[in-house]
Amino acid sequence: MKMKTNISRFLVVGLCVALLPLVESCAIERMMGCLSKETLNIYNWGEYMDSATITSFEEKYNVCVNVSTFPDNETVVTKMRLQSFDVIFPSEVAVQQLVSEDRLEELDWDKIIITDKAGNERHFDATNDLIDPLVAQLAKAKSETGFDYLKYAAPYFFQNITLVYNTKVISKEEIEEQQWNILRNPKYKGAVRESSRDAFMIALHQLGYSSNTTDLEKIGEAETWLKEQKKVMGSQIAYLIDEVIDDVPAGLYDAAMVFSGDAFTIMDANEDIDFYNPSVGTDICWDSMIVPKNAQNKELAYKFIGHMLSYEQGLLNTEMVGYTSPLKDVYNDVIASLEDPRLIGIYSVITSETDEVYSFDLATKQAIESAWARVKASS
Repeated sequence: MKMKTNISRFLVVGLCVALLPLVESCAIERMMGCLSKETLNIYNWGEYMDSATITSFEEKYNVCVNVSTFPDNETVVTKMRLQSFDVIFPSEVAVQQLVSEDRLEELDWDKIIITDKAGNERHFDATNDLIDPLVAQLAKAKSETGFDYLKYAAPYFFQNITLVYNTKVISKEEIEEQQWNILRNPKYKGAVRESSRDAFMIALHQLGYSSNTTDLEKIGEAETWLKEQKKVMGSQIAYLIDEVIDDVPAGLYDAAMVFSGDAFTIMDANEDIDFYNPSVGTDICWDSMIVPKNAQNKELAYKFIGHMLSYEQGLLNTEMVGYTSPLKDVYNDVIASLEDPRLIGIYSVITSETDEVYSFDLATKQAIESAWARVKASS
């Protein structure tokens, strides 16, 4: 989901083999050096932060940071039952689930100190320091569901789910007319995210329903929509995660549903690719930093969150990952640096009234996961 790679896998493997003795020596040296230091254990998506942000934190506080990675939110929820981490980076839906299971600390924002663009250390101010689209979505989610994300989570990256398409193959008029149905058009090769939540989101929105519906009849209609998609498209449809980042610019797919941050990378790699946010609606989402109740080093966790919310670290992470920063100063500077209107548009994460924030409901989640298994097994 969060992978961004520009180096051949073969080259990486070759380097690792050649440098293995040195790597092992460095690992032993690091382990010995960390024995007398405080250690922070973080759990993040793969390739989702600039390594320099870790190095600068370790040097500033004379500590060691251990980074483990996960592929999806389901893994986070499961792994947290088995292992202790100090800071975790799940998506908003996992935050809700973990709160419902009473496994998260309520954040003490007074302990979160950032360094702003001017180099001043101060408390983080969500109202003024976060970008307006995210503030609006957080307020909307709170008013509709009663759930206050900022009570438990500090935003890390902001995005929506969008359509990318090859303008040499598909016209903008056709995209606007068909919306998500472009991914059911056998004239084109399409890619859908390998995710029950995301696949059902596009089906529900295309059918005119909320992606947060708990109505099993509507979920059944969405299941039928997805089964028909699979049947009509045949070999023209693929269910992918990270592969789409390389495959779409390479021309293997004509249209694909992707996170806007991945769309930024895809469009940067191929000037013929553009994006479209379907007017029938899509989902708004964000990844956050949370502190579990069983965290072993909570004070250091707060320092790390403040470090990652600071201007310099936020800019480094944005330049490395390509996702939209929730930090207003970083966001504005990145927008100002972009010259390609396509990239400005996708980085802006333009939202509309039809867009929604996914709301966690256990029974609905289970029903959709069962329905998705039936879709995948259908022919």
